[in-house]
Amino acid sequence: MSGEHAEPRFEDDEFSRLAIDLGYVTHEDMQRCKQIQSRTVGRRSKYLETIALEHEVLSEKEIEELSKGKRKSTVPERIAGYEIRSILGKGGLGTVYRAFQTSMKRDVALKVLADKWTSDYEFRKRFLLEARIVGKLSHRNLIQVFDVGQEDGRYYFSMERIDGTTVQELISQGPLDPVAAIDIVIQIADAVRYIDVQGLVHRDIKPSNILLTRRGVAKLGDFGFVKSNIDHMLMKQDYILGTPDYISPEQAMGNETIDSRSDIYSLGATFYHMVSGCPPFDGSESTILRQHVRVEPPSIREVAPSLPNGLSRVIERMMSKHPEDRYPDAGDLIQDLRMVKMQKKFGGKKVDAGRSTLIEAVNLGHVRTEKQRRIAAGLRQEIDRLQTQVRWLMISLVFTMLILAAVVIVHLLMGGGTQ
Repeated sequence: MSGEHAEPRFEDDEFSRLAIDLGYVTHEDMQRCKQIQSRTVGRRSKYLETIALEHEVLSEKEIEELSKGKRKSTVPERIAGYEIRSILGKGGLGTVYRAFQTSMKRDVALKVLADKWTSDYEFRKRFLLEARIVGKLSHRNLIQVFDVGQEDGRYYFSMERIDGTTVQELISQGPLDPVAAIDIVIQIADAVRYIDVQGLVHRDIKPSNILLTRRGVAKLGDFGFVKSNIDHMLMKQDYILGTPDYISPEQAMGNETIDSRSDIYSLGATFYHMVSGCPPFDGSESTILRQHVRVEPPSIREVAPSLPNGLSRVIERMMSKHPEDRYPDAGDLIQDLRMVKMQKKFGGKKVDAGRSTLIEAVNLGHVRTEKQRRIAAGLRQEIDRLQTQVRWLMISLVFTMLILAAVVIVHLLMGGGTQ
């Protein structure tokens, strides 16, 4: 049944509380259902129970068991050398468990693919191939994949388990401090730069996939592993693997050839949410997909007017509709972010765009839109201002060094006279 209940069994508050308390869904699952509910435009809002059924968060059988007050008992006890302890999360591709790897004596996060995807041969083949490739990656800001395999038709991979929080949980409490957000984005951009060198694209950067350790290290997890005909099937059914809030235009259109600039866009949309408190677009899932392709997001300067100008320009460039108008790679993005962060901490009243954006503005031979022409003109002015600042800084440094040298000479002369 697809969720056409005339009489849902639960009111929303009761359904949310019971489904979480009895182990049928995670807090993130329920938050996603509430986000979908809030996007109901021009028609009566659906019950959370109905949304959970329509988006396959819960099945009819699970709803029936929940109505009887039964605790979820479908968690497997063991999979291929892993002892299952509890559910960490559940998404479109499958379920993530907290597990213990008996051979290595360590806690892990174990992701098991949902049965509905394992019937697709191409899906299974590419999942195993790409998971093994990702398993060879090693970077401080990537969740480490330990193992991948299958047992009795169940496909899984195990990952490093992070004892911390997610960016999604942080922004649910409000916008982040700009410097804190910059720190996180720089770390994730460094991970994007690393996987780009390996010839890979993450394809699923979003707040819930960025985890923070207790020491403040940001880690990117949960690659969008498999891209096959399932992508097109899901789009036709108005169903996305996860939220479409951060998807790049080329990915939303189903382009086969995407590169790291797609990840830069998704990171930009995530950045937008981090500093503004809301995603770039709102509406139904299909509406949001169309907006990513065709509509400019609300100006970050209007949504968050207190943001430094330089930070606003970086986000705008990250979220350019055309890949060629974005940062060509994550290295240039990191350079600009470090400049903005430095000016935010030490530069006084205004924070402006960084070096690579400014230099490129000077060399810009053509621009596509009036908006880009305005941005380019503003960036050229910033070059002149920054060059003036640098000249005065150099003069100040030379003057200071001369004074120090004079003090040292006087001190030595006076000391010599005393002897």
